[in-house]
This record gives sequence, C-alpha cells and structure tokens, in this order.
Amino acid sequence: MLQARSEGDLAGKSVFDLFSEDLARRYDKDDRQVLSFGKAIYDREEEFVDHLGRTRCHLTSKLPLVD
Repeated sequence: MLQARSEGDLAGKSVFDLFSEDLARRYDKDDRQVLSFGKAIYDREEEFVDHLGRTRCHLTSKLPLVD
C-alpha cells in the first residue's frame, strides 16, 4: 500500500496502488458500476484496516459526473 504525502504522489495511481487487494477490488467494482449504470452511492459507511493495522471507518459517496 502506497503512503501518499502529496497530491503528486497520487498522480497516475489506481486503487490497486493505494489500497489492499480486497479493498481495491471492492472500490473498483463500485466505481465501475457507478460509471456504467449511472447509479450513485451516497453516504456508505465503510470499515477498513489501515497501514498500521487499526480498524478505521470512512463515509463514501460516489456519483457519475456527466457533461
């Protein structure tokens, strides 16, 4: 798992570079569904284990941006 210290550290990276394999697969699946079907995800509480082994939680919203 990459430790990003600035926005530049994230350029060109995918979720597979930033998160554990299981989290990256879940996030990628969600992203693909939002983009493919246009159905937004709002305020989903997600639990994960950080790079120090601590159980953490974050709130996720994903929605397609269209022109």
